Amino acid sequence: MKTRLFAVLVVLAGVPTTTALAQDDGQPDIRRWIEGRSEGSQTISIDVENADLADVMELIGRQVNANILVDPSVKETVTLPLHDVPWREAVNLIAKMTRCEVEERPGGVLLLTQPPKVTIQFNEASVRTVLRLLAAYSGKNIVISPDVEGTITLDLKKVHWLRALKAIVKTAGPYEVVPESDDLLRVVHRDTIRQQLETQVFTLSYVRPPANYRAVPPSTANAGNTTQASVFIGRVQTTAAQNVEETFALFRALQRVIEASNIDGSTLEYDDQTNAFIITATRPLIEQIATIIKKVDIEPAQVYAEVRFVSTRDNNNTETGVDWTEGSIDQGLRWSTREHGPFPAGRTVQFPPIASTGPSG
Repeated sequence: MKTRLFAVLVVLAGVPTTTALAQDDGQPDIRRWIEGRSEGSQTISIDVENADLADVMELIGRQVNANILVDPSVKETVTLPLHDVPWREAVNLIAKMTRCEVEERPGGVLLLTQPPKVTIQFNEASVRTVLRLLAAYSGKNIVISPDVEGTITLDLKKVHWLRALKAIVKTAGPYEVVPESDDLLRVVHRDTIRQQLETQVFTLSYVRPPANYRAVPPSTANAGNTTQASVFIGRVQTTAAQNVEETFALFRALQRVIEASNIDGSTLEYDDQTNAFIITATRPLIEQIATIIKKVDIEPAQVYAEVRFVSTRDNNNTETGVDWTEGSIDQGLRWSTREHGPFPAGRTVQFPPIASTGPSG
């Protein structure tokens, strides 16, 4: 079978680059055209026809400087035109079209997988029996605490197995799913989780509380002399500006999440020196908070501005004074009489000759 794939990336300078990914001889072409603005661009335009999913994700990842992988077991093709859309939305849309799930892995890696989806129906079944069935269907290891008991009635159709697991566990009683690793999960009572508090630090990259400095308008800065920009002159000495609980929206949102969990011992603190949250909570609650922070702490839109400092000097001012360039001859001293000097224009100041003090020839 003959396939030919091309990708064209348009960089900020406007220079097109064409890359041939694969080529055989024999069949109609598989056309790929992806164009973007620059490396790290937040939006892309894409037009693909019968393109391999892994190849599409690889090209998008190169363009936006992100690691986007596809599980080797996933064999899907993509036919889709999109114009100037955020790259993450494009990835999510392509994943949905190919029946994939986008999993966020450590290090910012995105992995597209096709996890098992369950279709089951039970009436007053033992919750432990249902959980064992889910474990067998998903191929995961699920450890069920002896405290987990009860019956449940459910009717699920093509639901992601992990979503089904969490919904069943929460419906059955005061239980939680605690992930230990990628293929091992525990189902335990919430009282057990409360005894397993962890502390984690989340350092923010872009979001900060409101600044404690006030800007002085140009008309009042520097004793009435106007300037080109506002001047930040000092801290605002108000209680509201110094109280992060009142001024920092993200802090208030996370505080409400922790309070709603009703988990004893959970705390939230903010360190303004490092711009970081210090959170003590259970593992599921910490993961929930991490998801919120990741959605809020994003890079804002920026404008590139170039500033150049130009230094100038009026060399004429340096010509006022004694000129020693004539050496020790009779005309050895001269005084500059330019208009900018200390003497009136047109006036000549003469000095008597100075005898030579050097060695006689």
